[in-house]
Amino acid sequence: MILRCGLLVIFVLIPYTVLFGQDGSDMRYLKPSDLDDSYIGRFVHLDFGTRSFSHAHGPKLGDKVAVEIDNKKIVFVEHREDDGYNNWFQDQYLESATPIANLKLRLSKNKLLDIKGDSIKVLSYFDFVSSTGKIVDSKSFTKELTFPKNQIAEVLVWSHSQ
Repeated sequence: MILRCGLLVIFVLIPYTVLFGQDGSDMRYLKPSDLDDSYIGRFVHLDFGTRSFSHAHGPKLGDKVAVEIDNKKIVFVEHREDDGYNNWFQDQYLESATPIANLKLRLSKNKLLDIKGDSIKVLSYFDFVSSTGKIVDSKSFTKELTFPKNQIAEVLVWSHSQ
């Protein structure tokens, strides 16, 4: 009798553990049109051009976007490591396509400041990164930037920010 109950429990519960498994994710994906004032102050990543999503076999380099910083246009490439199962906010960023003084410029995150009808204003956090991937803290800076919504495919909202 105990053996039958044990087998029954195994055959009934094991399929549910697979069905209700949870991935590792700390961000939500929204269309720019779905943003409202409740998201102001949250940390976000902006997915430019077409929707970028990495594959299960490592990071994906996504669209390129030109960002004007201090009257100079810098081309950035999207770096995405969200595969539908493990989606971590800190693994997503934009990185300059070419080095600047032997360092890459990385846009690591944005804080949402304002949402207008056709644009999104953010405080962008920039870091310079060495060829070994080490952040040069003394060169980090922030910059207020505004992007047209029609250039943004998706907004990745960090679930831990506010």
